[in-house]
Amino acid sequence: MGFWFFKIKKYTRDLQKSESRYRDLFENASDLIQSVAPDGTILYANRAWRETLGYSEEETSKLSVMDIIHPDCLDHCMATFESLLSVEKTARMEANFQTKDGRTITVEGSVNFSFENGRPVSSRGIFRDITARRATEEALKRSYEFSKTVIDSMNDAVSIIDVSDYRLVGVNRVFLEELGMKAEEVIGKTCYEITHDRDTPCALPDHFCPLMDTAAKAQYASVEHIHRGAGGRTKYVEVSTSPIVDETGRVLQVVHVSRDITDRKRAENEIQQLAYYDTLTGLPNRTLLHDHLNLTLAQADRSKEVVAILFLDLDRFKDINDTLGHPFGDKLLKSVAGRLRDAVRKSDTVARLAGDEFVMVLSGVKDAEGLPGFAQNLLQELALPHKLEGREVYSTGSIGIAFYPMDGKNVDHLLKNADTAMYVAKERGRNTYQFFSEEMNIRAMERLKLETDLRGAMKRDELFLHYQPQMELSTGKVIGMEALVRWRHPERGFVSSGTFVPLAEEAGLIVPLGEWILRTACAQAKAWQEQGFPPLRLAVNISGLQFKQPNFVDLVEEVIMETGLDAGFLELELTESIIMENAAESIEVLTDLKVRGIHLSIDDFGTGYSSLSYLKNFPFDRIKIAQSFVRDITTSSDDAAIVEAIIVMGKSLDLKVIAEGVETREQLEFLFARDCNEMQGFYFSKPLAREDFTRLLQEGLAREGVCPFRVS
Repeated sequence: MGFWFFKIKKYTRDLQKSESRYRDLFENASDLIQSVAPDGTILYANRAWRETLGYSEEETSKLSVMDIIHPDCLDHCMATFESLLSVEKTARMEANFQTKDGRTITVEGSVNFSFENGRPVSSRGIFRDITARRATEEALKRSYEFSKTVIDSMNDAVSIIDVSDYRLVGVNRVFLEELGMKAEEVIGKTCYEITHDRDTPCALPDHFCPLMDTAAKAQYASVEHIHRGAGGRTKYVEVSTSPIVDETGRVLQVVHVSRDITDRKRAENEIQQLAYYDTLTGLPNRTLLHDHLNLTLAQADRSKEVVAILFLDLDRFKDINDTLGHPFGDKLLKSVAGRLRDAVRKSDTVARLAGDEFVMVLSGVKDAEGLPGFAQNLLQELALPHKLEGREVYSTGSIGIAFYPMDGKNVDHLLKNADTAMYVAKERGRNTYQFFSEEMNIRAMERLKLETDLRGAMKRDELFLHYQPQMELSTGKVIGMEALVRWRHPERGFVSSGTFVPLAEEAGLIVPLGEWILRTACAQAKAWQEQGFPPLRLAVNISGLQFKQPNFVDLVEEVIMETGLDAGFLELELTESIIMENAAESIEVLTDLKVRGIHLSIDDFGTGYSSLSYLKNFPFDRIKIAQSFVRDITTSSDDAAIVEAIIVMGKSLDLKVIAEGVETREQLEFLFARDCNEMQGFYFSKPLAREDFTRLLQEGLAREGVCPFRVS
């Protein structure tokens, strides 16, 4: 008896310890554990349950399960409980509980009933608070829906590919439109399956697999390629891949984005075209020429070959521009560019530097002796008529040739020497070629020194004016004079104006030089008037750059006011090319001068535009026949006809006509017989220094026996 007593007592203690361990285990578990009687009374709830719902242990003992189940979830929970009342099994469920402070939490877990003698005595529920997880899932769902909306609204083709089998798990609207397919036709298939045996090219070009491999390593990748989509439209696309990874960093899917960059590529190409190619002719420009020439010279060094550089400048292109207009000149440049391209090999380079200057780079020259024949053939080709807008236009060129490595070791040196040779070709009559020589370089250096000397000539009082009388044919009297600039160089002596005036234009000195001429001539004319001599009309040549200055009219008025010369005695001479460059603006400036009382004359008339329809719009007083026509009026029927036509046209427009360059009595008699108004030239007087012109004024302004009507 004693033995069994102790045995039962030990068993009881062990049972109590076991129950205590289980109770401690339940009490300290992180899950929410509850025990509920069949009538709904809560028999037990562990600490996690109480803390989560906010009840004390005493409050919990007074609660019913109905008090904690959210009303929206009550029917679902009761149905679950009823389904378990007659069976001994566990049910998984999800429910919403209400906390003491009214919050709603979401739990998931399991519920089962305990039975005694076939009757349920209690239910046990073990739950886990998944409120935060559900919130995250909802957020992710909303994010996914938002992302899907965003992706569908994108103008890029987007596809999501599973890395395990390369099957599509998601696509957007643009992707489907590009293929001309529906979502159900592509989801779950590989790109190859979608595009195989279709007119649309395969969407798995050579770059695709490397992109996927890169993305599979959790790296971003991007590449550009040419793609032909539905309908055969070719476009440039930028394809990028981005990995989608899980919490461990394992790549699950890859987002494949194909962006149409055709417009960007076109813009980049246009920018490159503007940066490296001439917009008019499409030839490489100066920048690209330098790049090509550097590469060509490097290749020549390796292969020990010779490179020829041909510098070509069109002859008298300015006359074509001034006569026919810049749009016509542009067409001629394009035609010339085409002929130059056709004359060389594909491996050679033809570039346009600026204006009417072109450079040809001939690589791999085996025999320099063949260049004269090539250059001559090229000149003959250029001299053929260009058929432009239904008319034939003739143009020739002058070519300078330099060789690498003999004539220069770098690009700039070679181009400079070829340019120097080209200028020599022009000096030797144009429409020819010239090889560079060291003597040319010496001459170029001398020309540069002359330019430097010219810059200081005005400061050193080396410049002065001569005055050539202008005579009225009907009376034989001097009625005007033209101011002409001269230069007495301290070392060279007298420098021809035909040498230094063009040099001043090229060097940008013509504007200050022109102002000095205008101011000095006006001051001298006023001085002669103040000395009591009869006032004469003063003609001053105006350069194109002078005329284009925005303050030109103000400058002329300022000079008149400073010198005191009456505006009516000043005549400004401008060539047709100057006024026709921008006719509308020229009319405005000339009219502004005219209302101030200044006389205006067209110089070298007949060599430029010579259009009566344009001429009548300008407020000119006088037409000056170019010396080139006057020179041969007694021997050339063409020149005689031109001069007669100019005189008749001038009279029809009520303009005075003056002929320059009259050197013989026969020329004078021709002009007098055609009723030309005025003349100037060596037959009457060469340009005179100030002192000599003063003596002319003192002797009188008429010379017996000069005019034809005085001849007996």
